[in-house]
Amino acid sequence: LNSLLGILLRFRLNLYAYMGDLSKIYHSIDMPLEGQMMHLFVRRFCNLTKRPDYFAMTVLNMGDMPSSAIAQICVKIAAEEASDEYPKSSAIITDNSYMDDVLDSAQTSAEREMRTNEISMILQKKGFHIKEWICNDDTCEDSLSVEICQQNELPIRMENALGMRWDVRRDYLKFKVTSPDND
Repeated sequence: LNSLLGILLRFRLNLYAYMGDLSKIYHSIDMPLEGQMMHLFVRRFCNLTKRPDYFAMTVLNMGDMPSSAIAQICVKIAAEEASDEYPKSSAIITDNSYMDDVLDSAQTSAEREMRTNEISMILQKKGFHIKEWICNDDTCEDSLSVEICQQNELPIRMENALGMRWDVRRDYLKFKVTSPDND
């Protein structure tokens, strides 16, 4: 896995921050037949007189020990295969992804839009889908201008960004600290 601190720093390096969440990353990865045979299960559907039915997991299972590593490797392979055509976007996927999240920032709104489109396309070719892109600029579908938010006319929109809370509209990160008991 990539360094959380490094990803967060690059996420806030430029003015236009954006974050994408991969939808159902484990179920986007097909399991080879040999792996399916290791993931058989039996079910009778509460009928003890019926002969049991046999089923196999055909996609990566979230509960397996190597699932996280397999998912990360598959995402990085998708990025590597597109690196000749989209070198910058491939590098973002490789360097700025953590589990099912991709975070980065751009210097302009146009660059942000180009990167999110390219990243989505790279991942889509391998069966991965970004649920939504969240960004702090008013050209994003669900983002609003900072000026309106500062007037407190809109509720705060908080998103999780690698364990931190990101106030998307006001564009700042915060985290919760609990102090130890003084016993």
